[in-house]
Parts: sequence; structure tokens; C-alpha cells
Amino acid sequence: RVVLYFGLWSFMGYRLSNWTYATDNDEGPDEAKYAPAQRFAAGMMLVFVVLVTFSSMDFTMSITDAWFSTIWGWLAIGRQGFPAMMFAVVIAAVVANDSNVKPIYNERVQKDLTTLVLVAMLVWIYLTLMQYFIMWSGNVPTKIKWFDPRTTGVWANWVTFLTIAHAVPLLLLLTPGLKKYRSFMV
Repeated sequence: RVVLYFGLWSFMGYRLSNWTYATDNDEGPDEAKYAPAQRFAAGMMLVFVVLVTFSSMDFTMSITDAWFSTIWGWLAIGRQGFPAMMFAVVIAAVVANDSNVKPIYNERVQKDLTTLVLVAMLVWIYLTLMQYFIMWSGNVPTKIKWFDPRTTGVWANWVTFLTIAHAVPLLLLLTPGLKKYRSFMV
């Protein structure tokens, strides 16, 4: 299954990249030219969600026997969305002064991108907390099999550090006016 996952992910990336490169030197936007790529991307988003759901189960849930989660796939997508949006903010800031990007990259775009980072972070936090509370409220030994070894002992300090390390950026993203400063957001 791992070969299937990476094969399909590679195919999707290769196909969409080829469509992008083919339109790089166009004189102007041509909606008819983008229609096949848009249809392909829409269909592949559904495939992507299914692949991430099953791969997250294969790569992480299967490590702990007799443990399962109903939101693990969504949590995996949330864990991917947050760093992906942060990466988009960094890349946009790096290429912001390029002559092709400068006309379309402004304070509004910067604020929208960082708002998407905030949304992705809130989704990830929400799903993580729901996963934890569902396991905690069940109070069944098979349900806490995954979290117990990862939140006690040596890992307890690491969990505390990660909580603080994510709380600080969250508070900064919630602060009004900071999202418009490109260098600060990077």
C-alpha cells in the first residue's frame, strides 16, 4: 500500500506541475486551458483525502495494537495543512519582490495567507483536543493505549514544551494587526 500511496501522490504532483509549467509562458489567462487542470485537481483532492486517511492509519495507528480512532484521518490532514500554510507564507515572502509577483502580492494577500495559517492551526488544535478528550472521557484501557506512553514519563516534558511552542504563535496570530507584517510572520 505504501508504494500505491507514494505512486499516486507522485502522479498527482507530476501531472499538476506539468500543467503549471505549460501555462507559465502564456500571454494572458485562458480559462479553457485551465479547465482540465481544475477538474483533475478537484478529483484528486478527494483521492488525496482518502490516501492521507488510509496512510495515516497504516503509518501511525497500526503501531499500537487494539487502538483505533475515528478522526485520525482528519487529524492527519490537519497536521499537513498547518505546516503547508506556513510554508506558503514563507515562500510568498521570499518571492514577494519578484517582478512577476509584486503586482499581485500586497498587504491583503499577506493577511489572507496568515489568516489561513491561523485557521489551519485552529483546526489542528481542535482535532487534537477532540481526539484527546474522546480518549480521556472513554477511560477504557484500550482507548488510551496510544496517548499514555506519549504523554507520561520522558515524554511529559516534551508535551509541555510543544504546548508552549504552539501557544505562543497562536497568541501572536490572534493579535490584531500583526498579520500584515511579512517579516514578522516569516
